[in-house]
Amino acid sequence: ISTSKSNFHKNQNELHRMWASSKNHDTIGMVVLTNNNEMACGTSTNGANHKVAGRVGDAPIVGSGCYVNSKYGGAAATGDGDIMMRFSPAFLAVTLMGQGVSP
Repeated sequence: ISTSKSNFHKNQNELHRMWASSKNHDTIGMVVLTNNNEMACGTSTNGANHKVAGRVGDAPIVGSGCYVNSKYGGAAATGDGDIMMRFSPAFLAVTLMGQGVSP
C-alpha cells in the first residue's frame, strides 16, 4: 500500500475492502476525558445488518450505548441493543461507580 498523500483515499478504500466486513465490523463505544477533566461519550452501531425499518437502536438512547458523569466516570456498552435499552447498562455502571463500586 502506497503511503503518498495523493493515494490517501485510495489506501483507505483498499484497507476497508481488505479488513472490514459484516463479521468484523461492529459497535464502537468511546469515553473521552478532556484536559479540563470533563468527560464525553459516543457510540456507533452496526445495526445495518439487522435493521428493521423505523427502529431506533440503543446507541442514541442515553444510558444504553454510553453514559458519563465527570465526577465518577464513564462507560460504553455493546451487545443486544433491545436488551440494553431495557436495562441501560452504561448508566447503571456509572451509577454504581458513584456508589463506590469498582469498574
